[in-house]
Amino acid sequence: MSKRLLYPYKHAAIKMASRYLPPKKQLLFVFGGRTHHWPGMGRDLYATQPVFRETILECDAIFQELSGISILPNFQHEEGNNDSGDEQFIIFTLSAIQMAFSRLLKNKGILPDAILGISLGEITGIYAAGGLTLRDAIKLVIESSMITRLEKNTFVPLYLQSTFSEARKVCSNSPQMLLPIYEAGKHAALVLCKKENKEAIGNFLQENGINWSCPHNELTWPYHTRILRERCENLIHYSREVQALPLNCDYFSCVRGERIPSMSIIDNSYWFQMTHNPVLLHSALEEMNGIINAPVIVNIGHHALQKGQVIRSIGDKEIELLETLSMDGNETSHLEKTIRRLSKFNGRKLNGERSDPLKHFISRLKLNDPLIQNDPHGYINFLKRYADIHFLPSQNAWLVLDFDQVEHILKNPQLFSSSLHKSFDECLVGSDPPEHTLLRSLLQPLFSQQILTALGEFSTEYASNLLEKLDTRKEFNFVESFSLPLAEAVVNKLLGLSETDQAELRASIRHHVYSMAHLESLHSYFTKYLERGDHAAGSAATLVLSFVENNTISFDAAVKLMRLLWIAGMTTTSMLLSTSAYIILKDRSLIDRLRENEQLINKLIEECLRLESPEVELYRVTTTDVQLGPVKIPGGSRIILNLSAANRDPKYFENPNEISLDRVSKKHLAFGGGYHYCLGVGLARLEAKHAMKSLLARIDGLRLREIAPIKYFPSSHFRGLAELNVIQEKN
Repeated sequence: MSKRLLYPYKHAAIKMASRYLPPKKQLLFVFGGRTHHWPGMGRDLYATQPVFRETILECDAIFQELSGISILPNFQHEEGNNDSGDEQFIIFTLSAIQMAFSRLLKNKGILPDAILGISLGEITGIYAAGGLTLRDAIKLVIESSMITRLEKNTFVPLYLQSTFSEARKVCSNSPQMLLPIYEAGKHAALVLCKKENKEAIGNFLQENGINWSCPHNELTWPYHTRILRERCENLIHYSREVQALPLNCDYFSCVRGERIPSMSIIDNSYWFQMTHNPVLLHSALEEMNGIINAPVIVNIGHHALQKGQVIRSIGDKEIELLETLSMDGNETSHLEKTIRRLSKFNGRKLNGERSDPLKHFISRLKLNDPLIQNDPHGYINFLKRYADIHFLPSQNAWLVLDFDQVEHILKNPQLFSSSLHKSFDECLVGSDPPEHTLLRSLLQPLFSQQILTALGEFSTEYASNLLEKLDTRKEFNFVESFSLPLAEAVVNKLLGLSETDQAELRASIRHHVYSMAHLESLHSYFTKYLERGDHAAGSAATLVLSFVENNTISFDAAVKLMRLLWIAGMTTTSMLLSTSAYIILKDRSLIDRLRENEQLINKLIEECLRLESPEVELYRVTTTDVQLGPVKIPGGSRIILNLSAANRDPKYFENPNEISLDRVSKKHLAFGGGYHYCLGVGLARLEAKHAMKSLLARIDGLRLREIAPIKYFPSSHFRGLAELNVIQEKN
């Protein structure tokens, strides 16, 4: 039979055969945390493997420069001045060995399909995944190890036969300090207690029906516990200079207990979370189980995972576990055997990331990716290292990140038109001067000083009432229970909606108020509302309808205008309120300063607006060919103005990623600029100020409930917390 006759059956045959073929094996590199160290670990490899030796020497130079500690005595048969039992020396040595192994394997063409980082191995694992430079990784190792200088190793580990959720509850109810640190399996958890409390804690666990054991009596430091969050909050700043890079493979995080996909950029706050968050190994392995088939698991450097640990989390599927380092026998011979085995499975190639990492990154960049929306700043910082203007193929648009260029575009509507937004709102957001200027002036009475004063008094009273009602609740979501209700009440007051109107409007919304999916519902509601015609004198509806009567705008434009006013009042203001609360709850040192000097509340609000601009992006279209910095942009091109990047521009703001109540006042672009500067800016600031005053009076008993990472609402246009869970503790 000819090939032509067989061709139609080719794909069916391949598909059928694939059902019976064993699944393709995938490499998972595992980077473990602080574990057993023996003197001379890696010494044989240091002597025989040039890439390994060069990496160790490079690491040592950086360790000596930044900490004064040399790791070479471990590799060169030297006594040196370092105590081989010193905790920092051991941590530095283990980390350097892991990083040297990752380079050595990469040099031999062996690349993982994914990486898992455990505890200290988070740093070296993300380095191996391309997310950190060697220098930044070593800096993080040094800074995270400083806890051994701030705390004492007076804790002992206890192994509980319980889920990690159960272990957390038991720890919170314990009469003595009991700290959850490690999710070892579906029904296995490690906790820490003080050595002197071990017997009492054991009795408490038995009384609560929890089986436990003590794996060893060696004393340890309180790694991955709330003690470090409380004692070492200054460590949140140690990563501010780290320049994160895109991951070149999937990364399974034990900080988050989930997968971080390839090409992600990990935000610098991750490293502070690593110091005090429990290690969610079981969750990370479960996540891996749904993505990686038939894994070949490779412990990089010292022993990290046992096969039994993996089976407890993902079941008895086909697993192969390989070691790269062993105490027994010749290290080089052992490594060569492992490399021969690994060379059969490697399928990932560097492709474009080696030749042009920026081009490879931008070709896959989508600003509406949920991961980017939740943590956009690392991505923006990476792009700004190369240029302030980039063309994004996925969006067929130019992304502008520079403060001066963004402001220039906002001030020149004759070159950069807002007409892209006409379908959303043809009067304000989607119009250019002179039409925009005329309607803007006609709307000014809505924001007169008299109205703002009245709304300020109303917001103060409403905020106090909300907080008083929340006073009896042990736990609540600040966004849903305070920020959104307050913003809704004030904007409804501005628009003149009665309680009946408000109830009807609320019932018409089927989606989250930050979502643009409810635009049609809002359009339908405000159409009926304006058609009703019985609006109070001086209300927004009466004013907007007067524009229709004198033929300034159409009725449909009036409906969209009412919709716009409501959305703007609801979204940006509530986002600002939530951000302000989050920032002072996260850094409580700000609270005393705000109480001592009420004028600093204004500074706080401006810093919150600058750091987390509620409106992230604005869009423009070029009316002709324009020269923007070094880039010539054709007429008719879409422009994305990233206000968040502009407001963190290091050329314009000193220490741009930090909040500072002492910052010399400078304008920011959170409310836009030029002709489209936000009409309601005065109201938003006033509302936030009055709300903050009310909150400061009742904030002593509130603290963040930090069980899960902070999540932002998925939107590339807005930047607002999806939830802010707080716990209320009574003295």
